[in-house]
Amino acid sequence: MNRTSGYLFALALAVVLLVAGCAQHAAKPGNAGTTPVAPPEAEQAGPPEPPVSSQTPPDRTGIPACDDYLDSYKACHRAAGIYSPDTIDKHYQVMRDTLMSESRNPSSRSMLAARCVALASLLKKALHGKSCTPPAPASASSSP
Repeated sequence: MNRTSGYLFALALAVVLLVAGCAQHAAKPGNAGTTPVAPPEAEQAGPPEPPVSSQTPPDRTGIPACDDYLDSYKACHRAAGIYSPDTIDKHYQVMRDTLMSESRNPSSRSMLAARCVALASLLKKALHGKSCTPPAPASASSSP
């Protein structure tokens, strides 16, 4: 992966996180051109988003695309060389905490699957066809 691709991926990831973060903040009165804030959940039309199932383990979001993304996060980021090896765990924890929190928030949960699919797509592009899993070690029978 060349430096430009790495920077572009990091920039795209930052934009996705920024947009997701901004979507959670209410518009302040007097901000012209801002999207109006949705009314409180009790006043919204339509059925509310179902809560995270009681069957969902506490370490899972309950959204398959997000759980798959988190499961492959460390290995794929190592393979893509996006972050230095000593910072991958920190980046993973921030992403995990964010996705876990948003999966429990009814207003953001409905958009979370699409966000995780987009993140996985960006990561796949950054891999340039490389696998996220390291090659299996050679077996003893294959040595001369």
